[in-house]
Amino acid sequence: MRKGLMGVFLLPGLLSVAMAQLPPVPRPSKPDSGDQPKLFVAQRSIDLGPVVEGEKVPVSWRLENHGKTDLKIGRTTAGCGCTILKSPEARRVIPPGGSLELRAEFDSTRRRGLQIKKVTVYSNDPAEPAMKLEFRADVEVLYEITHGSLVNLRGVQRGQKVDKTIDIMPGAGRRAVALCMRALLEASARSAGGRRGVGASAAGLPRSGP
Repeated sequence: MRKGLMGVFLLPGLLSVAMAQLPPVPRPSKPDSGDQPKLFVAQRSIDLGPVVEGEKVPVSWRLENHGKTDLKIGRTTAGCGCTILKSPEARRVIPPGGSLELRAEFDSTRRRGLQIKKVTVYSNDPAEPAMKLEFRADVEVLYEITHGSLVNLRGVQRGQKVDKTIDIMPGAGRRAVALCMRALLEASARSAGGRRGVGASAAGLPRSGP
């Protein structure tokens, strides 16, 4: 009976000693952050300065890989249709230490005032998979055209003369003399390929205005 009791008391102690001698269970290793790609852009925001309305202005960013594995550039998107991206489709992988130029073109047609446009670059950078870039421009208007009612040439008879006045005014923030252009339209009959129409000619008579 005494030996049985000693065995009962010794068994937990032997189990604890055996467990202490077992090797520790290995934990799953985390990937080294230094072995990953890293997208870097020195100047994320670019100021194009003043732009005359109607101009198409190029803008570019230098995409660099500061990581230790290949950086794969996915899709690139622009915030509006006025920005056209021109990055080379063939070069989408940037090796460590390499770089790639992302080029775009801003079309300022029908744009006025301060314009801030966004461009998003998607890549396999785990720290920033969607990097936001931007550029800004101050679009200036050289002149504005103010005119009265439109002339319907269908209602102009043959040999009839129509006077049309168009006011050309300086754009906002510009000091210039307004130019008033008086156009003289003259209609005449035209025919081509069995079709009959009306041809119109204009003679400009510029003069200085207030």
